[in-house]
Amino acid sequence: MLTVVLDQRDGWWSEASVSEVRAVTVVSVELAVGEITVVLELDARAPTSGSFTLAGRLQTVFGKDCAVRRSFQFSTDGQSAQIALVGNDLPKPRGGGRGRRILRSWA
Repeated sequence: MLTVVLDQRDGWWSEASVSEVRAVTVVSVELAVGEITVVLELDARAPTSGSFTLAGRLQTVFGKDCAVRRSFQFSTDGQSAQIALVGNDLPKPRGGGRGRRILRSWA
């Protein structure tokens, strides 16, 4: 199982879905104020890497509603995982601050 938690300090996710999966199956996508949790099941053939795309809508604290899409790549040794963001298509928070980060992930 691979769990990825993302936070969004300048807003919240109002909807989200995971698609374009490689080497995983989506178990759940849970929305909470300020963060989103994506739980993935690694394919039975014990992959060491894979990818997925997260898409949805982000509501900002400034009253904006933005469509977002972000692709991720991961690698794992079965004990821990490394997650990398691919591309740069999430909206920047107002003022150019650091409004998004991977909060935690584990295999």
